[in-house]
Amino acid sequence: MHYWHGFSADSCQPPCPAPLAISAEQRGAFTLIELLVVIAIIAVLVALLLPAVQQAREAARRSQCKNNLKQFGLALHNYHETHRVFPPAEISTTGWSWGALCLPFLDQSAIHQQINFDYPIGWEPSAGGDGTSDKSDCNSDGENALAAGVALPFARCPSNKKMPMWIIRFDCRGDGAKPPYSRARDALSTYSGNNGPWQQQYAFDPTTNKQTNFRGMFATNSSVRIRDVTDGTSTTILAGEINWDQINGANGSALWYGASNPTTGAASGTWGVVRTAGTGLNQFVYGDWRDNRQFGSPHAGGAQFLFADGSVHFISNQIHFANVTDAGYWADKTPSLMGQYERLLSRNDGQIVEKF
Repeated sequence: MHYWHGFSADSCQPPCPAPLAISAEQRGAFTLIELLVVIAIIAVLVALLLPAVQQAREAARRSQCKNNLKQFGLALHNYHETHRVFPPAEISTTGWSWGALCLPFLDQSAIHQQINFDYPIGWEPSAGGDGTSDKSDCNSDGENALAAGVALPFARCPSNKKMPMWIIRFDCRGDGAKPPYSRARDALSTYSGNNGPWQQQYAFDPTTNKQTNFRGMFATNSSVRIRDVTDGTSTTILAGEINWDQINGANGSALWYGASNPTTGAASGTWGVVRTAGTGLNQFVYGDWRDNRQFGSPHAGGAQFLFADGSVHFISNQIHFANVTDAGYWADKTPSLMGQYERLLSRNDGQIVEKF
């Protein structure tokens, strides 16, 4: 049966006109409205899928970050198994840190053998030097300086996308006398050791050349053992993340190899390799002297931490952090005033740690 102009061909009286035929060319084009509708549908689908793709990528980066911390955990425990102590935060006379001391257990023996641990970072016997670690022995292109500039992939969280591979340190001679070696590269890290709750009255004992009265796992010339973790290894933080976007520039960055003065290359304290509770997890006070001394991460909602038993846990930003203005807390006379976060950073406060 055929139709044309709304009438049936069977009901037509002859002579009847032939049915109208529509060619393929006439039927193949889209109208502008149809095209706009298709584009709008595709845009909606992309908008719906893009967050899911971004979340999947962040989940992969977070998983890699967790694996990095586990790798450090294995290295630190192998170091303890070999030396019967965990490595110090830094060696006060040279600045080399727990990261550099763990290199053989991180499958980086070649870099470890390149370092002359008898000399500070960036300082070693050089042509014309007298071996006294003064400017005559400054060598920004020597073996130590080159080792300190090696960027280790597992020392960086992939979510810290804005963090550069290195920061630039001026030649320790301070006079630019050896171009083009007047500047040296210092490789960065996004992981730092646990020095303990910030609200501790730290002291340095000149007779033993050690940092005393600290409750964390790492300090200058420290020698913490598993047996010293009386609160339990599963509730004591060993190391954690830092966030490049939130620290106070390069001075607050973490360096995998040690703590060095950015100008001279000499040892300059522990804050390049350890962190404390500061002002709370991911709670940074810009311009405050504590703004480069706390843990944090670019991960949404919290940060990942390596515990003394080798496990890695994600801790929420909402974890309880005590009031730092409490006088008794500052005096370290009442550990019960510590918050949940500070208790996790203390190895021997004797306080119960709730589920975190």
